Amino acid sequence: MEDTDDLGFGVEGPIERTARPYLNALAALRDLVRAAAQKKESPEEALSLHQLPAAPDSPYAQALAAFREQVRVLVQQGADNIAILKACDQVRDEILPQIGVSLEDRTGKPARWRLDDPSVLLEEIEERRKAAAEKAAGKGAVDPKKLKQRITMKTKDLDKFAKGLVPLTELFKQGEHAGKFTAFDEAGMPTTDATGEPIGKGPLKKLTKGSILPPVYPYFTPSLPPVYPQFTPSLPPFYPYFALVRL
Repeated sequence: MEDTDDLGFGVEGPIERTARPYLNALAALRDLVRAAAQKKESPEEALSLHQLPAAPDSPYAQALAAFREQVRVLVQQGADNIAILKACDQVRDEILPQIGVSLEDRTGKPARWRLDDPSVLLEEIEERRKAAAEKAAGKGAVDPKKLKQRITMKTKDLDKFAKGLVPLTELFKQGEHAGKFTAFDEAGMPTTDATGEPIGKGPLKKLTKGSILPPVYPYFTPSLPPVYPQFTPSLPPFYPYFALVRL
């Protein structure tokens, strides 16, 4: 297979020779219009370039004229660059494939065209669209396993938040702690277990570590007032879960 030039490629036959000047002009004009739109500049100057004599019987000439007119109308209407870029995509993906032309954009090089069976080109475009749609859907899809993990984690946060609403004087008398302790100090911390045995500082520290109490609990910090900080507005908000209860 021999390249006809830098813009078109394939075997050079009678149809290719007839189509080549118009498709070369269309590819070059579209490159200029597209480059101007990407730079957020007006493509109006490019519309005066790559002019060719009208050929009513040539679908390639008609495609060139229609694209030029479409861009001209968009410029007159003050359309934004996105609309112009969409027009460039439309002529590549919808107009040209219907007349058997595949237009390929190349990074750092001019776009080039080839002639092929219109049904083949339209099928290729539809396959690319489906692949792009599936890829986009995959990005937005939720992994059920990860979602379940997040729900479990946030549920635990909500449980801790609920515990934080319980006064410390009642915290170790209910829920999972119900019946485990028989005596408490004035701050609500248990002092004896269910058998009446005193609770040492080690087990007590372990107990508070597994609860919603912050590590600065005043029971172990004599300089702080003997009140749980959550109920002392003048103290900083140690409770860390208020900003986490959302999925």
